[in-house]
Amino acid sequence: MSTGSASPETEPLLQLAPDAAVDDVVNLSRSASDAMSPLIPYVAEGILSHHLNPVFAGSSAIGGADADFIIADTLFELKTTKTLDASAVRDALLQLLGYSLLDYDDKFELRRIGVYFARYAWVMAWPLWKLTFPPDQVVRHSVSGTKPTDKEVEARLQRLRELMQRVVNGDAVNYEEFLS
Repeated sequence: MSTGSASPETEPLLQLAPDAAVDDVVNLSRSASDAMSPLIPYVAEGILSHHLNPVFAGSSAIGGADADFIIADTLFELKTTKTLDASAVRDALLQLLGYSLLDYDDKFELRRIGVYFARYAWVMAWPLWKLTFPPDQVVRHSVSGTKPTDKEVEARLQRLRELMQRVVNGDAVNYEEFLS
């Protein structure tokens, strides 16, 4: 068992768990330290804001959904899945997109979403505009090497949050409304 520097108080607790489980938790802890180490000093010094288990204005309307954590303007989802593949990333992105659209009042000023797959020490983040703007606009910006203005991003996110609120309230929304 890799208990490292277990204290006399924690050693009996570690003996209750199978060696493989203890090793897995130790490895997950090391992964978090490695993957998030570039951000930790900035969070610790208060340079970057952070929120653990944020709850959004629309969370209660869908049963109390809370996310994992926010650092600065990026909402992160922590995954401990045993596989890292395209469908796992897609599912996490859709979950994060839903959470970000539940921030009806833009309290957290989210502009990016990111995933952290702990067993792989893999962290990736994307600007929300690339996932929320109509595809033709994303392609146009990508080809020209530009991005929408902050005002355009804020307006688009506000529009989608309003549509999300309508959907959550049971109102009918046409697909075309999401593209406009």
